[in-house]
Amino acid sequence: MFAFMLTAIRASDGVKVIGEFTDKDPAASYHCEKCENPVIHHRSEARLRVGHFAHKAGASFCPSDGETLEHVQTKLDIYEYIRKGWGGKLRVVEPEAWICKRTIRPDVYVETPKGSRIAIEVQASALTVDEIIRRTRKYHVEGVHVLWVLPFQFRRFFERFYEMAWRKGHSIEQHYDDSWIRKEKVKLLGYEQFIYWAYLKKLVLWDLEHKHSEGFVVIELSQHVGEPTSYFTSGGEEHYHEGRKSKTFKAVDRVVGNVRFDQLRTHVFHDDFSMKFLPYSIPARHIMNFDPTKWKGLTGVMYPPLPQRP
Repeated sequence: MFAFMLTAIRASDGVKVIGEFTDKDPAASYHCEKCENPVIHHRSEARLRVGHFAHKAGASFCPSDGETLEHVQTKLDIYEYIRKGWGGKLRVVEPEAWICKRTIRPDVYVETPKGSRIAIEVQASALTVDEIIRRTRKYHVEGVHVLWVLPFQFRRFFERFYEMAWRKGHSIEQHYDDSWIRKEKVKLLGYEQFIYWAYLKKLVLWDLEHKHSEGFVVIELSQHVGEPTSYFTSGGEEHYHEGRKSKTFKAVDRVVGNVRFDQLRTHVFHDDFSMKFLPYSIPARHIMNFDPTKWKGLTGVMYPPLPQRP
């Protein structure tokens, strides 16, 4: 996998610069803020992809390595969104900041005027549950509120009404409707399952293309319940079974778009909790989360309005 970094240290003056906002200069040299090895500045005139830095091939095994281009683009987008909207009110807004005695580097680091410390972590590629638990525990010990952000993919959470009808075996001629509805069966990956439970059955996402939201997207989910079944015994007796609750699949209950950064709130949970079907405990944690019931004047786009499931 290619590894990209949003920032690097410019050798000429020791200033931390962002690859996207730094002009390409063949005479300039840069090094990695963590390992201090040289890095290469990539920024094409055609602007086909976001400007970034990368270690020379085989030159370094650095904890900064391992991020995809989508990851770098998303963290830059979130950083710019917060900087432009709230930068003048915040004490610190910095991408790829090494904090906690340089032991951990969130994608975007924020400090509020009241002293709250916030780490925004973009999760655009697979991460082991053990690693996300380790980072969550680390942030909790350091008193840093972490916000795990996933990429928003509209088609992953919504489908056409007729697609649902076809999947359930209904006649398309009778049930044709191309309106969008929330999916009632979405498979969450292992680390997404952790975030779902750690964030009280919610996921926070970012729409990089801004087709559906200019701010954060918050999705509330619940356990998917399968279709009920019934059968007749050889004696003609009917047996009925309720649908089973799935451990992996979730139903999309509500999607809130255009959630502003200042509509997120810090929360502290001091105790671990566990459930029988999880092979791990959800640790004590400092997090940022969103509770739409507390925002009567919410101006964000709401989904619904969508037709209800039949």
